[in-house]
Parts: sequence; C-alpha cells; structure tokens
Amino acid sequence: MASGHATLVYKAKGYNLSAVTSLDVACYFKKQATNTTAPTALMLGLVGGTASRMTGYDLAGTLEGNGLGVGVPQVDTLLAGSSTVKFDAKRDETGTALRAVSVRAASLSADLSGSLAPTGANLSGTLAFTDLSALGPGYRGSLTASGSFQGTMASGQITTTAQGRDIAVGQPQADAL
Repeated sequence: MASGHATLVYKAKGYNLSAVTSLDVACYFKKQATNTTAPTALMLGLVGGTASRMTGYDLAGTLEGNGLGVGVPQVDTLLAGSSTVKFDAKRDETGTALRAVSVRAASLSADLSGSLAPTGANLSGTLAFTDLSALGPGYRGSLTASGSFQGTMASGQITTTAQGRDIAVGQPQADAL
C-alpha cells in the first residue's frame, strides 16, 4: 500500500513540482524454499521539497525501515532490525549540495555532507560501527572512520582516518592479523 499527496504546477518555461509525500510500503520477496510470497519488511517515509525541470530540486526526507534485506547475508543481518536514512539535498545550476545524509542501522551510523559541482567537489563523512557482530556470526570489534575529498576527479585530495578495535571477520587468516 502507498499513500501520498503531490501538486504539479505548470509554469511557462518548465514544470514546477511542489510536494510533500508520505510513503507506506510493505516489501515482499519470493521465498525459494516454499515458492510463496510473504511480507518480510516495512518501509515508511516522508519526503518534502520542490523540484523543477528548469532549476533543479530542493528535497529533504526520512526513510525508516524494519526487517529490510537486499540478498547479501551481512547486509540483511544488519538491516534485520530498524534502520533510518535521512537526507537534505539541493541541486541547481551551480551543482549539488548535500546538506546532510545520514544512515542509522543497528550499531552503524554514517554521515555525509558537502558539495559536488562542475568545478570540483568538497565532501566529508564519518562512519561509526560500534559492534561489528551486527553483521553476523564471526564478526566482532568496532570501527570508526572519517574522510574527505576535495578537488576534481583529475586533481583531488582524499584524507582518511580510521581506527579499529578487536576486529574479526570470521576468516582465521585475517583474524590473526
């Protein structure tokens, strides 16, 4: 089921879309063992802002999930509980401004902000994974990291800092390091 509200206004030189939409979607997948379809997840969202064919968009929103999965065991284990994605972004003739993008799931939190433009990018982000066992059996420890990118793809600078503690990934050779 999905519900929402949107208003489309035609302007002389383009479309101007102004909307606040709420989304309530039940996600389904095909169970291979029984070959039946069963509800397995729920995603709720609220997105608002404006979009115009001529001038770009200015959008903010929150998506909340519970029991989501993508078919990758570690990611599915991480998303088995509640997860949230929040974003606030604007795109116009000067480029894209990521005012804030955040992801929260189990013991994971990640944040990104900055700008992308034809003249270059200025992005920074952080990652905190306080309990890697949220990925499943064999994983343990914690990881924190921060990083940034400034410049163009041809001439840019990447800066990163990361710290891990008691990390294990379920592979004896790697875990021994």
